[in-house]
Amino acid sequence: MTELISVMIVDDEKLMLEDLSTMINWEAYGYQIIATAFNGKQALRKYREYRPQVIFTDIRMPFMDGIELIGAAKEEGFTLKTIITDEKVSIVLLTAYEDFSYAKAAIRLGITEYVIKSEITESSLSDLLNRLKTNIIKAGKRERYITDRMLEQFFLSEEMTESADIE
Repeated sequence: MTELISVMIVDDEKLMLEDLSTMINWEAYGYQIIATAFNGKQALRKYREYRPQVIFTDIRMPFMDGIELIGAAKEEGFTLKTIITDEKVSIVLLTAYEDFSYAKAAIRLGITEYVIKSEITESSLSDLLNRLKTNIIKAGKRERYITDRMLEQFFLSEEMTESADIE
């Protein structure tokens, strides 16, 4: 059996958390919900503990919103490389508002997807999960390829050093 992709869902609306959690059979798509949170502060603590591969987060929440959550994660040492650019964490921002300023802020942060809550259906969620999974698999293959090349170069340089020492 293949390893499931870990997910954290963050939303201050209990009904939205429940709907997202039960709308589809996550495991059938290769995912497992490992954590939920009701605001960005709680989510940041849970992110540190569980390190999910995918985060679904609302934008507007009390204490710390979704945009601040990503910003705080960067400030606390979860660098862009760790949280966004190396694609180890895919971030899906959820909003009930079609406000372009949120979309702009999300784009600047390198968010993977921006989704209007009222447009989420079983079909759209399944399409989204399939896209995310494809990207995660590609990123993993790219990472393994780079690691293999680096190891290959390391061992070749070690062999060169050893043969120079022998001569």
